[in-house]
Amino acid sequence: MLRHRIRFIVLLLALSIPTVVVFAAESVILGNFQIDLVSQVDNGNDTHTFTYAVTAVGPTQALSHWTLGIDTCVNHLISPLAGSYTTITNIAECGDGTYASCEASNYTVVTGSDPTLGINGIKFEDGSLQLTEGNTHVFQITVSDLAYVDLLDVGTKAGGAEPTGEIDGPVCGTGTAVSLASSSVSYTPIGALLPLVVATMLALTAATLLAWRRQAVAVGANS
Repeated sequence: MLRHRIRFIVLLLALSIPTVVVFAAESVILGNFQIDLVSQVDNGNDTHTFTYAVTAVGPTQALSHWTLGIDTCVNHLISPLAGSYTTITNIAECGDGTYASCEASNYTVVTGSDPTLGINGIKFEDGSLQLTEGNTHVFQITVSDLAYVDLLDVGTKAGGAEPTGEIDGPVCGTGTAVSLASSSVSYTPIGALLPLVVATMLALTAATLLAWRRQAVAVGANS
């Protein structure tokens, strides 16, 4: 009987540990636009570069703007800064078939609150070359003092459509917005939680086994 109980506890441990894993979201479709987190690169100087691709996956009205909720990183933003920004075309994915056509387009960068989408962070608006079906615009965001990667709010505005979703992105510093009100849920990195979760579960298991052993001894003594 005790052996079956031990097996049951082991099964519970195996099933419960994966439940603390945070699922990644490297791609999201918002209306007729797909946004991908293409890569995250550690530049080795306390800065990280996140590359995003925005692709028109269906007939669409002109993309007015798209916004990524990097509110905690606004004060740690290395590039692009507010002003003019030209999308890039020199990443490997633009030539290996991942994206059929990467185009250079000039956008205006605005940081802060996007009242249209209700997202705080960085906004790319008014592309000089409109994004049309099958084409891709690639954006790079470099930040310092990266704390961890988490799901961030992201949204697009095209015509009357204003869909929003979530995608992986940077959280900087302490992970607390300094000058902007965060629309993201507070998050503790899984690396910090996992040892505590495992230790707690092992302690509970040991306590349970000890209680069962004492019960078995007591039953044996009374029989």
